[in-house]
Amino acid sequence: MKENNQERLQQKLKEIEAQLKSDSPLKPTPELSNSLKSLYEQFLIWYKGLPTWGKGGTMIVGLMLSLSVVRTVLNLVNLGMTLAIVGVGGYFVYKLFLASESSNIKK
Repeated sequence: MKENNQERLQQKLKEIEAQLKSDSPLKPTPELSNSLKSLYEQFLIWYKGLPTWGKGGTMIVGLMLSLSVVRTVLNLVNLGMTLAIVGVGGYFVYKLFLASESSNIKK
């Protein structure tokens, strides 16, 4: 039993050493092919293969997309705050004018 475990550990150690010595340590493994980590590794391999101007263009496009996402989130926050202010204002208008009129009618 111990010998079997030792053999498996030695085999796993050799596999890890082989991965460390290979040219591209970012090869996606079949077990993680659908995971986010694998996609990130594939993107890195693709990105490293781009020429310098391609890397610059990719960075500019990525920056533009990131700023667009930030702008959209800020617009949604602004919309939420505006709706909250309008709601609170509408509630006060209701309380001042409509609620006081209904109490006057009851008297």
